[in-house]
Amino acid sequence: GPRAAVFENPRHPYTQALMSAVPIADPTRRKSEKDLNFKPIPSPIHPVGHEPGPSEYEEVTPGHFVMTSDSGY
Repeated sequence: GPRAAVFENPRHPYTQALMSAVPIADPTRRKSEKDLNFKPIPSPIHPVGHEPGPSEYEEVTPGHFVMTSDSGY
């Protein structure tokens, strides 16, 4: 959504959690801590009960590994 709407009234639980984590220097304006124990959004790619296989990594540059697209998630 528009930037002002996201900052003033975030709707998505993850966005709300991110916004509540931003420190506020003024102690009179501090917000209460947000409960970060919300349920994850179901994935259309990996439905409930899906068990991904073991992750495989490829070294793309020395010491820099990336997960291959056909393993794990």
